[in-house]
Amino acid sequence: MALRNPRGRPRHADILTPAEWRVVEAVRHGLSNPQIARRQGVSLDAVKYHVANALAKLGLTSRAELRRWGGVSRTSVLSQARSTAKGLPIGPLAQIARTVGDIEAASAWYRDILGLELLYRFPGMAFFRLGEIRLYLQETAKPADQSILYFSVSDIQQAHRELADRGVIFTSAPHMIHRRADGGEDWMAGFCDNEGRPLALMHHTPPMAAPSLSPQDAAPRLRQPHKFSILDSHDRWASRGLSHLCDLMLDSGGSAMKLTKLASVTLSVALAASLAACAKTEAAKPAADTAKIAEAVKADAAQLVTDFNAHDATKSVSHDAPQTVGMFHGAPNVNSPAEDLEITKKQAADTSTHVSVSDESVDVAQAGDMAIYRATYDYTQTDPKTKKPQTEHGNWLLIYKPQPDGSWKIVLSMISDTPPATKTASAADKK
Repeated sequence: MALRNPRGRPRHADILTPAEWRVVEAVRHGLSNPQIARRQGVSLDAVKYHVANALAKLGLTSRAELRRWGGVSRTSVLSQARSTAKGLPIGPLAQIARTVGDIEAASAWYRDILGLELLYRFPGMAFFRLGEIRLYLQETAKPADQSILYFSVSDIQQAHRELADRGVIFTSAPHMIHRRADGGEDWMAGFCDNEGRPLALMHHTPPMAAPSLSPQDAAPRLRQPHKFSILDSHDRWASRGLSHLCDLMLDSGGSAMKLTKLASVTLSVALAASLAACAKTEAAKPAADTAKIAEAVKADAAQLVTDFNAHDATKSVSHDAPQTVGMFHGAPNVNSPAEDLEITKKQAADTSTHVSVSDESVDVAQAGDMAIYRATYDYTQTDPKTKKPQTEHGNWLLIYKPQPDGSWKIVLSMISDTPPATKTASAADKK
């Protein structure tokens, strides 16, 4: 009896299926599952399925490991290319990317004030010539305070290996960001410098030369590799407008690098991901000494109480950060140290004023960038009606943030009194 053919698709010669490769390349580019689903026009469940399959096939345990996995598809021309580079093949600086909050205002400033040559503009993007280097501006809601430098390399895999051996931290392994119509491919790899600032390697692999075929061998034609791009529909629309710049050349010292229109637009997809990735890498440093921070915050709160009870308004306000906010029951918010000083001076003028705290606790964020001080308080002041001292009880919350000089200051102070319990008349009292 003949055996039935196994159900399902035939096994692929490569370690991953074409669909899995497309998702993996996008993951290595720093995109989230929803972004991948939108850009590739597939469901979110399909993306999750492909990511899970890829992790299982590759023996990886996390998305972070997948981002740093350096595999290359068998259908890629990079897997068939033979490198002739010697040493570390990093070439000239090809492009600098910077984010801006207002692309119109930024473009006008770089063009009219600095006198830079505007190469071309697209929605949210502008490219200027800086001699043999290109400046790329991208509009974003939250501009980063650093730029990305893109280095041209003749062999991205060799450059990746050599830099990794030297201790360089890569945020993403070499991955294909676009396959061109002629079969050529654009590749990128993100990494960080010694202070956690983002950098990137760029590489273009030209298409493989077509084999010489006899007329009878020419049919049927060879199947072309699947067209691939991380670009979404907006990027593809923008890239079509760059057709006249398809062969733009950036030459440096006799070494030419083709930075095509599609590669240029594709870089916009990587900019935010690269900045975030280096920020995450930098955040992976040893955890902050939260116990030491808690001690410093508690000591500052104790000194604040001492200064307040000494009726020294100036010293009391010195614990505030420049952007401090105070929220006190029955009073308008305090929005600056100056407003806080005005209120504290009035309190200091009352000889009955005194505060004591108990049940103190301090919680510090694991990143070491914020601390919360909690306590209960007893606050005594002169009753304006009876002219006698009165004491209120309540909860006190302070939020501290580190300052540029290394000190910890109060950015938010909240006081909420606990009114005395209202005596409920008993049945006997009502009679």
